[in-house]
Formats: sequence, C-alpha cells, structure tokens
Amino acid sequence: MMIVFLIAAAITVDFAYMQLVRTELRTSTDAAAKAGAESLARTQDGNAAIAAAIAVARANKVGQKPYTITSGDVLLGRVVPQSNGAWGFSQGATPFNAVRVNGRVGQGGSFQALPLLFSSNLGHGPFSTHTFATAGQAEVEVCLCLDRSGSMTEWISRTTTRWQALNSAISIFLTEAGRVATPPRTALVTWSSSASLDFALPSPVGYFWDSNKSSVQTTLSRISPNGMTNPSSGLDIAMNTLLGTNGRGYSNKVIILLTDGEANTGPDARTRAATAKNNKIQVHCIRMIPQRTSLLDDIANTTGGDSYTTTDTAGLETAFREIARNLPIALVE
Repeated sequence: MMIVFLIAAAITVDFAYMQLVRTELRTSTDAAAKAGAESLARTQDGNAAIAAAIAVARANKVGQKPYTITSGDVLLGRVVPQSNGAWGFSQGATPFNAVRVNGRVGQGGSFQALPLLFSSNLGHGPFSTHTFATAGQAEVEVCLCLDRSGSMTEWISRTTTRWQALNSAISIFLTEAGRVATPPRTALVTWSSSASLDFALPSPVGYFWDSNKSSVQTTLSRISPNGMTNPSSGLDIAMNTLLGTNGRGYSNKVIILLTDGEANTGPDARTRAATAKNNKIQVHCIRMIPQRTSLLDDIANTTGGDSYTTTDTAGLETAFREIARNLPIALVE
C-alpha cells in the first residue's frame, strides 16, 4: 500500500505542476499579445510589434525559465466584430490592428517541453502544452469618474493641492489618449456625497476628439471640491452614461475611478463592481493616499482593471499616462 500511496502522491504533485505551467503559459502569452498590440498601435510598425511581443514574453517565466518565442509565433492581422458578439481574427489582413501570439511548451516550439518531477520515473515523457492569445485595437468609450470631495483641496506638496494635481494628470491623460488612431470618446463624472454627470459621452455621429478633449478640461477646471466620499454614486452614473444611447455595443467600455480617501457614505461600491463586470465594463482604480486598502483593489480585480496607489503628482501623472496608452488594447481571444 505504501508504494501505491507514493505513486498517487507523485501523480498529484506532477498534475499540480502541469496546471501551474499552463497558467504561467497563459499569462505570458496574454502579456506578449497585449505588448505587441500596444506597440503596433503606437508605432504602426509590424516589426516593432513582433519585437515587443518577443521581449515581453521573455520577461515572464514558465517553469521557472524565461519564456521564449520566435517571430514565427507572432502573427499580425485584423480583428473585426462578428454578428454573434465575438471577435474574429484574420491573419495577414491589412491594415493590421491585432497581434496573435501562439504559446507553446514543446510541440515543435522554441521553448522545450518541461520534464515532470516524478512521472518520468513512471515512463512518462516531458510535459507539452499550448495556448494562444489575440490582442487588438478596438473603439473605446471612457468615463472619468473623479472624487471631488472636500479632502481633494488638501495639499499634495507645498505648491499643489490634490485637485490641482488631478487636473494636471487629466491633461496628460487626454494628450496621450489623443495620440492613438481612434481617440476614445470620453465622458466626465465627478462625485462626493453624491455624483453628477458633468460632461456626457459624445455621440459617435459627428464626433471630434479635439472638441471632446477641450470640453472635459474646461468643465473640470470649473468644479470646486466639497462634500464627503461616496464612490458608489459616481460608479452608478458612470455606468449609466456608458450604457446609454451614445454607447456602442462593440466598444470597449472603461471607467477610471479616482479617490483620495475611504468611502464614508453610501453603499458598498463592490456591488457596483459586480454590475460593471456583468455589463463588460472595466474599471481602473487610482488612489491618492499611501494606504493600500482593499476596496479599490477589489473593484479593479472584479472588473479586470488595474489598481494604482500614488502619493505625489508624478505618480498620479504616470498612472493616467499608462492607462491612456493601453486603452485601445484588449484581449479578444
């Protein structure tokens, strides 16, 4: 019986290791595809996109080894929405707007199959698996969902309040967002004890980015912070505007939620995150306080967004710049 137990334990350990390798391969392949698509959107250069995908793949590890792919594993093409709501990838179709990465462990790829810990003693060869990921550029609709509670008037430095720093970061965000091929139609919601729709999502008909950018900046500059902190109210109105009449079914919908404090009024915003997820709305969260609390992390994790913690103007600007650069990039397969 001891021999049977040892064999069962060996198989269990190897099975867990195989699942770990599959997860690491998926993560590496996803990251490589997104990096390739981001480079393609920014440089309009297919070779640069392939190089970016290869570099980011190698920055990740599979089976404790840097994951390597070759140019033959990176495919350029186009993604277009299908009638069933899915996205279809056409390899080689131009103009390119998507990158597909074929991830392989063994199976003829450049990354060799991985030996298992115990099963080789039972006559099993190295472990092979494969996956793929496609990332493409898509139309994006954004709602800036910004905290305008009274604490935003506090000083983040000797010369700058949190509200002034936010205005500067939003200008950088809008400048970066305007550099992509199709800048995102952008709405503005601000909130404290309650929320308001300060600038509605522009209609796709007759849309001009310069006008959208100017209107958001001008509107934000006229707002005076006051009140308490109720992020749920802001998320409610932000979701409503993205799902309203000017929203388009195939667009990627993104909320950028910023706050400088803990919620101290209103319902738990985590319930709004579940609603956002059900409506395929991604929420990126930025906190302007040094304490890393669970609320914003939970909202971002639930919706597939990113979470940032900033304590100064430079960190805030970096967060908004990074979000803007990645807005048009989404995993579609």
